[in-house]
Amino acid sequence: MNKENLKRDLALVREKSPLVHNITNYVAMNFSANALLAIGASPVMAHAVEEMDDMVAIASALVINIGTLDAEWVRGMMAAGRAAHRMSKPIVLDPVGAGATPYRTETAWEIIRECHPTIIRGNASEIMALVNADITSKGVDSSQSSDDAVESAKQLAKTTGAVVVISGATDYITDGTRTETISNGSPLMTRVTAMGCTASSMVGAFAGINPDAFEAALHGMAVMGICGEQAVEKKATPGSLLTNFVDALYTITPEELASRVNSTHEELPLWSESAFEAVADIMHSIEQYEFIQKMLDGTLPQEQFVRYLQQDKIYLKEYSRDLYAVADMMTDKAEGDFFRATAKEGMESENAMQAMLSERFGISGEPLPVATTLRYTRFLRHYTDTLDIPVVLAAVLPCYWVYNEVGKFLVSQHISPHNPYREWIQTYGSPEMDEATRYVVSLIDRMAKGCTPEKQALMRRVFVEGCALELEFFMIGLQES
Repeated sequence: MNKENLKRDLALVREKSPLVHNITNYVAMNFSANALLAIGASPVMAHAVEEMDDMVAIASALVINIGTLDAEWVRGMMAAGRAAHRMSKPIVLDPVGAGATPYRTETAWEIIRECHPTIIRGNASEIMALVNADITSKGVDSSQSSDDAVESAKQLAKTTGAVVVISGATDYITDGTRTETISNGSPLMTRVTAMGCTASSMVGAFAGINPDAFEAALHGMAVMGICGEQAVEKKATPGSLLTNFVDALYTITPEELASRVNSTHEELPLWSESAFEAVADIMHSIEQYEFIQKMLDGTLPQEQFVRYLQQDKIYLKEYSRDLYAVADMMTDKAEGDFFRATAKEGMESENAMQAMLSERFGISGEPLPVATTLRYTRFLRHYTDTLDIPVVLAAVLPCYWVYNEVGKFLVSQHISPHNPYREWIQTYGSPEMDEATRYVVSLIDRMAKGCTPEKQALMRRVFVEGCALELEFFMIGLQES
């Protein structure tokens, strides 16, 4: 958690006093309203379907709580939710008692489908019940630990596009990719009614001033947990907790908030880690392939290397065109300049090496591309033409990465100074090649963090396909003309 952002948001809630429109249950209305007032927000508790559009229009955020359901209230919730979605206002859904009765679970899903909540906050049983119909809850209380619901929360986030919050001894906040925890609070908070509903309203207040739903949810839950701790420190009894909690919301300073927050974040593996793992068998096959092994010991027949080199020249001309296209897609000048320089310098050094080897091996003429070369260049052209930068990078990465890995593998072995292929080996195993490859990997890892799990999976599939084509390309040398 960024503590400076946490401090900033508390100050913004007090400065802007966001109007939080609550459609909440009878039990929670008074307490949630007082809590919002104490933190500096402005609450409104409005349920009439006739005024939903007008009320949503002036609100900073909408909180829908299904604690005390009836058909008329559901009409109001749906009207408000549709209006908020249409007006791009943040929506917090509290699926109170989901899993206790089919009506509650079905209503929660109707709101999700029709209103597209920005944040869904519930206890472990409620969140699990929205994902698994076999999970039941005992009324509004959770029968599960928040730790047990994390995978369900991630799945719900991916399915709905909402940030999902699980309240419990440890609060979990996830968007399906990122996950952070808040470990503040007190068990005594479970002995006071409406604390969970108030947490949803508090999250709504922070969503009203911070467009980053993940951060807003994280900050709202931090305030709930820390103020709960402060209230219990004054007096550890349920009755006093109510008063002391509201007082703590009123008096908490940004500095106190930042100093007391106990937050951790889940370190997700880099995209490249899973991508490289997915092609481990392909890479092993390339390193052990007869063409590479004979190149290593210098026994590769000259005509086989010439056949490979001729097709590589055709391929590199197309690859250079693709790198220039990548450069044009980049919005960051330094990144664009890198790919332009790689395309230019890469072709110049490749051409120099090709000329030197062609002279050595007596290569002349311009051969036609074979089927593998055509497949690979068409593969690159297809993905480059999509203009989807992360996917395009996944398509061009195999040429960097595979050749760099092969080069490093060969250089790590004993290479005879008389090996006729040593210049080729040293080019791809050079520190410059390694540095360029690491730059591209770092760039794609950074871009992948902002992609959906589905997009990351597509990028992996494209990368695997490209690496498989690299293996096929090395096979060209051993194919009969």
